[in-house]
Amino acid sequence: LRVLGESGFAPYFVMLGDLVDFCRAASIAHCGRGSAAGSVVAWSLGLTQVDPLAQDLLFERFISRDRGDLPDVDLDLDWRRRGEVIEHLVATHGADRVAGVATHVRYGARGAVREMGRALAIERDAVDRLSRALARQPSLDEVSVADCGRRHGIPVQREPYRTLLDAARAVAELP
Repeated sequence: LRVLGESGFAPYFVMLGDLVDFCRAASIAHCGRGSAAGSVVAWSLGLTQVDPLAQDLLFERFISRDRGDLPDVDLDLDWRRRGEVIEHLVATHGADRVAGVATHVRYGARGAVREMGRALAIERDAVDRLSRALARQPSLDEVSVADCGRRHGIPVQREPYRTLLDAARAVAELP
């Protein structure tokens, strides 16, 4: 607490605690992660669900007097309800004090295949073979995948590839 106070981050943590309380009360899915998981303060405010004492995590990983960089507090939110969170922040702190910084990652062809392969417990060799073949494919449309399968000798119309590709198409381009 002393280090956070001396660094001027106490108000920041009060704001983050309020934000997490709002998300919890509004049933907005959220998850704190990053090096903040090593902070007892972040854990006690409910910013992370990882008990750093039980996991023997070091506070210094998060912030110390010797580090010049800012504390890393990543708070992932349900993207479909992001607007509600922004409205809450503006109403609480004022529009002149709220700025948005976000990263939206979307599944590309290769990532969708890898994720669905894990989710469906498909043999890793088959997933790796297909994902490597799709490395430069921008999408999973039928024509591109069939052409890619022919070039790489992968029977994309047979199992497990057909099921894997159907599942991957369902999540491709989703955040």
